[in-house]
Amino acid sequence: YSISTQDTTFALASRGEVKVCGYPLIKTEHPKLFIFETFMDLSILKKIHNPANTDIFTYMNSKFVYVEKHFRAQLNQLYRNILYQQCYLEQKMLQNALAIATQSPDIFAYHFMKAPGYTSILAGEVIHIIKCVPVEVQVAQTLNCYNQLPVIRGNKTYYLAPQTHLLLRQGTQVNCNPLAPVMYQLGEAWYKIMPNPIESISPTILKPMTKPEWKYTSPGALATSGIYSQSDLDEFKDHILFPAERPSVLNTMARAMMGQSATIHGGSFTNLLDEASLEKLATSTWDKIWGRFLIFGNISAGIMGIFLIFRFIKL
Repeated sequence: YSISTQDTTFALASRGEVKVCGYPLIKTEHPKLFIFETFMDLSILKKIHNPANTDIFTYMNSKFVYVEKHFRAQLNQLYRNILYQQCYLEQKMLQNALAIATQSPDIFAYHFMKAPGYTSILAGEVIHIIKCVPVEVQVAQTLNCYNQLPVIRGNKTYYLAPQTHLLLRQGTQVNCNPLAPVMYQLGEAWYKIMPNPIESISPTILKPMTKPEWKYTSPGALATSGIYSQSDLDEFKDHILFPAERPSVLNTMARAMMGQSATIHGGSFTNLLDEASLEKLATSTWDKIWGRFLIFGNISAGIMGIFLIFRFIKL
């Protein structure tokens, strides 16, 4: 079970179930943390956070557990990616080898065994691979150019086949072309056959063009998120600092009540009254002011009435 958001980040592994009040809870590797799977119409726990229940050790341990599981997931993903690339490459190699098996059994044996000195015989739906006995030879001096490398063994001329290094009795004669010569690697150096061997520069070696698909995923806001959100940590900090700040706050309130100058930092005296109390106080004040206006209006109306009566009597 894992979650990674801006405020909450943790990863816990299941370690069995335990019954609590008839409900199944999932145990984790942390003895103080349990998991309850909620559904649309099933919820036994309300999210009521009490700062006094905040466990800073659980908070830190959950971070370490998350980091360990994050690294494990990333390494498993990297391993699967490497294994997939290797399997895909070997599959392509086998497909290519099987494709050329019917036309060039010796080339198939070279690619399948990944080394020279092997040949194969196609027999129905199977291929028999044969390992040749290695022998010592010397480069022969000839007047013509061949696609194979002329060599001498036992005072007889043979032709060393490219890649497979099989000794052939007949070679394929080609024109000696200095622009595109026949080249062979003898020892650590490359030579072009013109027809005499002449040391040449090394050719360009083909390399795999595999593109990496694995990418490391950062654990995100692990420095600011954890099993508790930032608001939970702020409440826990206030809970820790409250006993130390309480004498100063009480002193400030006492000075304000005695009419002395008082300054409170990071707070307000309005927090002493809730919204209902403020609304009740405002309503009571308005009723008193309006009642006095009504009394004043009644008195004014009475005086005006007496004044009008005297005016009518004089007339």
